[in-house]
Amino acid sequence: GPYGVGKTTLAIFLRDRWGAVVVDADAVGLALQEGLPTEHQVDDFTDLAVWRSSVVGVGCELARTYGPLVVMPTTFYEPDAVIAILEGFKRAGTDVVHVVLGADEAVLRARIHARPLNDLAKRWCLEHLRPAETGLRQIGGAVRIGTSHQPPDQLAGALSRDPCCGPGPPGIAAAPEERGASVVDEVVEGDARTLLELG
Repeated sequence: GPYGVGKTTLAIFLRDRWGAVVVDADAVGLALQEGLPTEHQVDDFTDLAVWRSSVVGVGCELARTYGPLVVMPTTFYEPDAVIAILEGFKRAGTDVVHVVLGADEAVLRARIHARPLNDLAKRWCLEHLRPAETGLRQIGGAVRIGTSHQPPDQLAGALSRDPCCGPGPPGIAAAPEERGASVVDEVVEGDARTLLELG
């Protein structure tokens, strides 16, 4: 989903409440970008084929080692990147359910401004809000959940209630879903393990 939609907040909630393992796919991309020679660096690390394959490799290995649930929050807005990653998980034997988180633009902008980021990082996030929204709308087959007015426990309840995601751990209160703007989160189910990718 877009920057500021609540992917990391929800991921941390799922870690603390559901015992999920959280790995930030964006952090993987930043590490790769910083380690590359200048001539190989790009404006957006999601364009790097090595990032896409690394996300798949890290996600599958974590699921095998620490399952049953791995959560990978990241922002996808290039359909090609999403397709490449989902196909990578499929080749690895992991079924994927794509969950998109969404929120009103005004809410997203307010959340980004409130983040402890430097001005350059905030400007980059703000400039990429609309491209992210446009790209996410082109990606079909996703479970879409609005986050503008729902706290993490209600979002987790919506996930656990959605038939595409399957039931979550017991004790998660189901709340009415907010179907709003849009955003991307991805849930991946495999045999005895589930990879939930919040995009």
